[in-house]
Amino acid sequence: MAAGRQDWVHLRICLDCGHNGCCDSSAAAHAWKHAATTGHPIAVAVEEPWAWCYTDEVFLVPDSAEPEAQRGE
Repeated sequence: MAAGRQDWVHLRICLDCGHNGCCDSSAAAHAWKHAATTGHPIAVAVEEPWAWCYTDEVFLVPDSAEPEAQRGE
């Protein structure tokens, strides 16, 4: 837990500036607030291989993280 806090769930890192913030499921939603105030649209999940675009509201998953069946192989 971050500094003994119980109210955060996962961390997100801004791909523009490297800001670390807690996810939208956390009480403070720092990653969303950072995106809203700076205009930095994309944050990557620390624990999993995907990112989120706050502007388009879509998940971004690298080809290497997708199961082969989804890639059409």
